[in-house]
Amino acid sequence: MAASTARETTALLAAVRSGADALCRLAAERDWNGEEAGALAAVVARAGRVDLDVARAALCSRALGDARLQTLPPRIAAEALVRIFVSLAPVRGASLWLSGSPSGASCAVALGEGGIGACARAAEAALAGRRSAAVGDLLAVPVPCWRTPAAALVVRADATRRSVVTELADDAVAALAVVLEREALLERGRERERLLVESSERRLARLAFDIHDGPLQTVAALGLELGLLGSNSHPAEAFQGAPRVRELQERVAVLEAELRELTHTLEPTTIARRPLAATLADQVAAFGTQHGVAARLDAAGDLTGLSPSQRIALVRVVHEALTNARDHGGATEIHVEVHTDRRGVHASVVDNGCGFDVGQTLPAAARKGRLGLVGMSERVRLLGGRLDVASRAGGPTSITASLPWWNPVAPAADDGVAQPLSLPVAAVT
Repeated sequence: MAASTARETTALLAAVRSGADALCRLAAERDWNGEEAGALAAVVARAGRVDLDVARAALCSRALGDARLQTLPPRIAAEALVRIFVSLAPVRGASLWLSGSPSGASCAVALGEGGIGACARAAEAALAGRRSAAVGDLLAVPVPCWRTPAAALVVRADATRRSVVTELADDAVAALAVVLEREALLERGRERERLLVESSERRLARLAFDIHDGPLQTVAALGLELGLLGSNSHPAEAFQGAPRVRELQERVAVLEAELRELTHTLEPTTIARRPLAATLADQVAAFGTQHGVAARLDAAGDLTGLSPSQRIALVRVVHEALTNARDHGGATEIHVEVHTDRRGVHASVVDNGCGFDVGQTLPAAARKGRLGLVGMSERVRLLGGRLDVASRAGGPTSITASLPWWNPVAPAADDGVAQPLSLPVAAVT
């Protein structure tokens, strides 16, 4: 008898593991429903020779605790956990409510039977630090984020199943707490990156002003003095020195133009205020004129929806790519293209220079401290985008920066999922 019981227990555990594994794969793909979860529970019940309710509870508990769900993006992980709970626990519906909204708790996920008003009140009670276990058929359980209630799981279930529901709700809350804490850490990282970018922009602005008020004024004065020297020299001296003076004047004029271009490029507020197409058009035209390069710009799509940080990043990337094409590639023709699509904005710089081996050159440049391309990639990465470099010996070289559309945190969507799942930064201590 004992051996038979042991075999049945082993069979049940194996079936639960297999069922939870399949359920987590479906949850990660977001292509499943309650019927599929119920079918898996039926398989577990037959394999383990247990009642269907027991199988559903065991499968639910096992799936909620699966660490693989925690590797999903927080919003998708939260939705998957609530969906698993609703699909397998003896409940008629469940919703996840987040704190931090000025108007009270906000619904992030809602599945099954609704009753938004009653659920919101139950969530507020749970967020206040108490479990609301006696509000009709509602059960509200606070979800902690570092021991502070940051969300609430509100469950609608019959009172006769309250003990089972409470146990499974605790499993769901434990998993959701990990999701919220991870999201809070990610949000803190995003906030630090934003502060880092803003600090860098302020430093570049100060550098631009310092160049404008210091070296640029000195160069302008030097050019004026050279002009006076050339016009006031003794005729014999002028005959001997005039060509040299003219050469020095030309070099000073080029240096002044480059310094002025640098100050405009470093000054982020000007870039942030102007339309991106106009800024890039001036940049490309000035580059071609100053360096004798055939540079042209093609811009298409609506660029008005870009954030100031995105406009600044794209201008800097294009400027660095133009400079690299001139200094390292010896390019004589450069094509800059900017366009938008449903995914975001894309800026590419293609030149006819000598090209290089990307796999060998980039690591070597980073080791030597030549961080132009590395800095471009990091600037784009901080805004959630990517930088692609394509080249080969003999050319051409193509550098493409892609940035996703920026959108503020949106309210809950029709399917009850907030875009994205987000906690206030103040919740992170």
